[in-house]
Amino acid sequence: MVKGTAVTTTTQTASAVAVAKKMGLKLGKRLILPLTSLTHIEGRAIACRFDSEIVTGAATTGKDKPMASAAVTDLATGEQIQLVIPTVLESNLARVVGGYVGKNFFIAQGDKVPGKKYFHFELFELEE
Repeated sequence: MVKGTAVTTTTQTASAVAVAKKMGLKLGKRLILPLTSLTHIEGRAIACRFDSEIVTGAATTGKDKPMASAAVTDLATGEQIQLVIPTVLESNLARVVGGYVGKNFFIAQGDKVPGKKYFHFELFELEE
């Protein structure tokens, strides 16, 4: 399995779970997922299952397009995260026959495309 984990909030999550256990609480479904992008994932790659459609945030006053993200499960760790989905990747996922929600993918972010503002991506649907 590919090692690509969202390391930004793992320690915080473990602390919160430990506190809840000490309080005798049984935690249900996690409602606020840690937000991360491929740039912040080790190796800039992840094997994941899409748990939701891609959603776009509210428009901003700047020139940048609003951020798009989706809830995914990291297949290497089982952790659910909110993954930032760049426009290039979003347009390729939109072309997946039968949709992408519930399917497993390997996504790798390559180098920046010369003269452009976006990165090259590799996208593979994983066989089950």
